[in-house]
Amino acid sequence: MRLSKSSRTRLPSRSSPHLPDPVRSLVKRERRVGMGELGREGRRGRIRERAGIPRALGAHVAEEGERARRREAQTLSSSEMEQESSDLGVFELLQSTANLPVPKSSREPKHPVDEKMWESWFDQEGRPNIRIEEMKREVFRRGISPKGSLRKEVWPFLLGVFKWDATDAERRKQWEERSRAQYHSIKNEWWGVAEVFDRADVLEERHRIDVDCRRTDRAQPLFAGTAKTPLDESTEDEKGMHMRYSMISPQLYDIGAQAPTNEHIERLGSVLLTYNFYEKELGYVQGMSDLCAPVYVVMEGDEELTFWCFVEIMNRMKQNFLRDQSGMRRQLSTLQQLISVMDPELYRHFEKTDALNLFFCFRWILIHFKREFPFEDVLRLWEVIWTDYYSNHFVLFVALAVLESHRDVILRYLVEFDEILKYCNELSMTIELDSTLAQAEVLFLSFAQLVADIDRRAAEIKPRGSSNVRRRNAASGTADEKSDSKATPKLPILSDDLRGLLVAGR
Repeated sequence: MRLSKSSRTRLPSRSSPHLPDPVRSLVKRERRVGMGELGREGRRGRIRERAGIPRALGAHVAEEGERARRREAQTLSSSEMEQESSDLGVFELLQSTANLPVPKSSREPKHPVDEKMWESWFDQEGRPNIRIEEMKREVFRRGISPKGSLRKEVWPFLLGVFKWDATDAERRKQWEERSRAQYHSIKNEWWGVAEVFDRADVLEERHRIDVDCRRTDRAQPLFAGTAKTPLDESTEDEKGMHMRYSMISPQLYDIGAQAPTNEHIERLGSVLLTYNFYEKELGYVQGMSDLCAPVYVVMEGDEELTFWCFVEIMNRMKQNFLRDQSGMRRQLSTLQQLISVMDPELYRHFEKTDALNLFFCFRWILIHFKREFPFEDVLRLWEVIWTDYYSNHFVLFVALAVLESHRDVILRYLVEFDEILKYCNELSMTIELDSTLAQAEVLFLSFAQLVADIDRRAAEIKPRGSSNVRRRNAASGTADEKSDSKATPKLPILSDDLRGLLVAGR
């Protein structure tokens, strides 16, 4: 691949063998594709032609980076531009000149929140005796013990399904009167209603959901082979109803060329089809099964809990699945800007290798590293992200941490876009979670320090500028003016999206 001299990002060849599945569909212009390879249509599930999306996505991310660089270039003198182009980037320069301390991680994953600690946070009536921010801090630092069913208790609080400042009785009442009843009300829009269940658009949704569910997390015991569930002990009529209204076929085990199914896979499909009726504008989008299946496992097959936890997850991640790809474009653009500020050398390398589209990070962000870590590590990662302890977009710092962990290899040996793409794809199941989370925390704290230092310096510059005007008005001479101009530091301009990374709590 020849390196482009343009600052714009060139899209990878559609014949590239290393594109991750979600992105390959963006560059195969002859095919009709969806969002999980990247973007199924929402409500009606029509698969849209993506011929124009690859160029739009890559160009948008590149253009955002170009605009950001031009804004910064306008604030820098030529000598400072030369300095920025050296190995000493903006972040390193500010850190060295301001003597900013290197932050330390607070993570203690070897001492997770266990059942004893969790119970100590509530009184006898179930009312918490610590603030929700303290709970989230401890979950961020320690994680949650995998023993027993503790995650099933904690996750609904993390996601906002259960109110924190309430008693057990108040939560139970709210759950029975609102959440559980509402779930079945939505489900009953299609369950047992033949004219809806067999409608053409619903048939298409059922088929796509069923195909996805049959191949999601099949190594998990609940989804592996034939499972025993409470359905096996139900009445024949209920079992018959379940058989009739399975996701794809009246015959639960009529699999054709698909992987075999079982009752838990059917329950998972029921949750996703019900979400399709709950979120009518978006509907089901391929990739959602990747997000829902771990929740179903943690909730031990509880449909209602799974559904409402999934709703809260989608409230956070809905932007990832928008039909126009605007949510993913914005996140990739923000990550690109974050790299340019935190590691200018790596940014320039991506620019030289036509990799500023960051397609190799696409799957990481789309489904929050679901396919990059073993199942148990995915659970640990997600519960840290859901705390929103430092940032509502902490996943971008996780992505940056992964890139920083491999920056030497990328800078020294990977000189083509395809090489970077292949290398990042092959990181799947090789990334060490705890060190990555610790580095992500340090990167966030460093970024926060950087922003605070920029703002402090900007505040100092303004009075100095006013002083210059007074001196000029007093005709005190041009030497002082030139001296002050040289002494005045030029600071990078941070976009609203970058500053938005400092927003925490939902």
